[in-house]
Amino acid sequence: MDYFNELTGSRCASLVPFEKALSTVKSKDQCYTAEELKLVIRWAHVNWVHSFKPENLCRMTRFDGYLSDALIWADGHGSNPKACPHEEIIKLWNEKFPSKAVSLHEWNRRRPAYRDLEAVWNGKTTQGNWRELKHMGMAFELISKSSLFGTRGDQPWLTLDWILNPKNWGSVYEQAINEHRERKGVKA
Repeated sequence: MDYFNELTGSRCASLVPFEKALSTVKSKDQCYTAEELKLVIRWAHVNWVHSFKPENLCRMTRFDGYLSDALIWADGHGSNPKACPHEEIIKLWNEKFPSKAVSLHEWNRRRPAYRDLEAVWNGKTTQGNWRELKHMGMAFELISKSSLFGTRGDQPWLTLDWILNPKNWGSVYEQAINEHRERKGVKA
């Protein structure tokens, strides 16, 4: 519980959820270990957008799935081997969109788009390669030339935060690529 409180900045006092996780038999008379519980806590702290309670995290009907995801996350599978270079990507954005510039001082882990940028970074390109800084620069270049910015560029909602939102990223990027191909005379 001390680890949970220290990591999340919480003041939880009930040991019951943690005791339940540590005393539940997972297989062959073996219970979950303290290290597995700590890994799941760390994984949830990094990946879950909202704050979470021990009762939700230690729900035994879901804990095995959480542990599986946490083990994959800890091994780095499904993640770009290079850490997301937030500062460099924000600088690229600010170069392409000076009127929609993002303050580096305001860009932090508490901002939902911070995690959205990491999700985009950890995705692969259409060629199946891990994203690199040059890919992000090209994406911003294509988006800046798309009709989205040509017709709605002055809209206050059209920001990096909006574009990086998982609901929007795919369609915005796909539209920008398709329009680029049309300008080049290439059919999709």
